[in-house]
Amino acid sequence: MDLEKISASVKPRNGWQSIDLGILMVRAWWKPLFGSWFLFTLPIFLVINVLTFVNLYLPLFLFWWLKPFFETVLLYYLSRALFGDFLSIRQTVKDFPAQGRIQMFQHLTYRRFSPFRSLSMPVSQLEKLTGSQRRQRISLLLKKVDVKVLGSITICVHLEFFLAIAFNVLYFLFIPIDPMEQNFEIFSIFPNSEGIWSTFFGNLMTYLSISLIAPFHVAAGFSIYINRRASLEGWDIELIFRRIKARYKKEQESRQYLNSINGLNNTNSV
Repeated sequence: MDLEKISASVKPRNGWQSIDLGILMVRAWWKPLFGSWFLFTLPIFLVINVLTFVNLYLPLFLFWWLKPFFETVLLYYLSRALFGDFLSIRQTVKDFPAQGRIQMFQHLTYRRFSPFRSLSMPVSQLEKLTGSQRRQRISLLLKKVDVKVLGSITICVHLEFFLAIAFNVLYFLFIPIDPMEQNFEIFSIFPNSEGIWSTFFGNLMTYLSISLIAPFHVAAGFSIYINRRASLEGWDIELIFRRIKARYKKEQESRQYLNSINGLNNTNSV
C-alpha cells in the first residue's frame, strides 16, 4: 500500500462525507465495477436458476445468501483502484478466486446478518486478520463511527427491495392482459412451462435491483473503513512528512548540482 499513489484526497472526514466518497468512487469507476460484477455474478445466477428449477424461488434466495461472496469482487477492485492500480474487468475476475476464499465460510454463516458487514469485510479480506485480532480491530474501527451513519448503509437494503418491486411492476405493466387472470401465463407458447419463465423473469428483475445497489453498498462501507484507518494511522500527517522529505531531498540534490558546477567553473578559471 503506497500512500503516495492514493487517488483520493487524504483528510479527516465525518461518516456522511465518507459515504459521499464511496459514491464518488462508484461514479468514477462504474464501468469496471459493474462490468466485474455482471461478468462474475450473471453466469452464476443463470446456473443457479437452471439447477434449482424445481423450486422457482430458491434461486433468488441462494443468490441473495451468496451476496458476501459476490461483493468481494467489488471490494477487491476498489482496494486496488484507490491506490492507483486500475485493473481491467477480466483481470479483476481472474484474480478474484484467491481473494474470494479468504474467510468466506464465516461470511456466509454466522457473519451473514452482521449490520456492519461492509465495514468488517475489508478487515478480513484486505488485512487478513482472524480471531481476537479481527474482533479488536473491528471494535477499534467502530469506536468513533456514528451508528446512525452505519445504519444508513442499510438504506441500500431498502433500495434493493423497492427497486425489485418497481422492476416487477414494470414487467407486468408491459403485459397486455390481466396478470391476475386464472391460469395466466405470458409464456404459454412454451409447452409445460407452468409459470417457470414468468418466475424466472421476476427473479431476473430482483437480480438487477441487487446488482444496481451492490457497488454503492460495498463502496460506502469501504470508504468508511479507509477513513477510520486514515484517522487512526495518521495518513494525512504521514503524507505531509513524506512531501517535506521529498522537497528537502530535491533541494539537497539541487545544491549538490550547483556546487559541482561551481567547482568546475573554479577549476577552469585556474
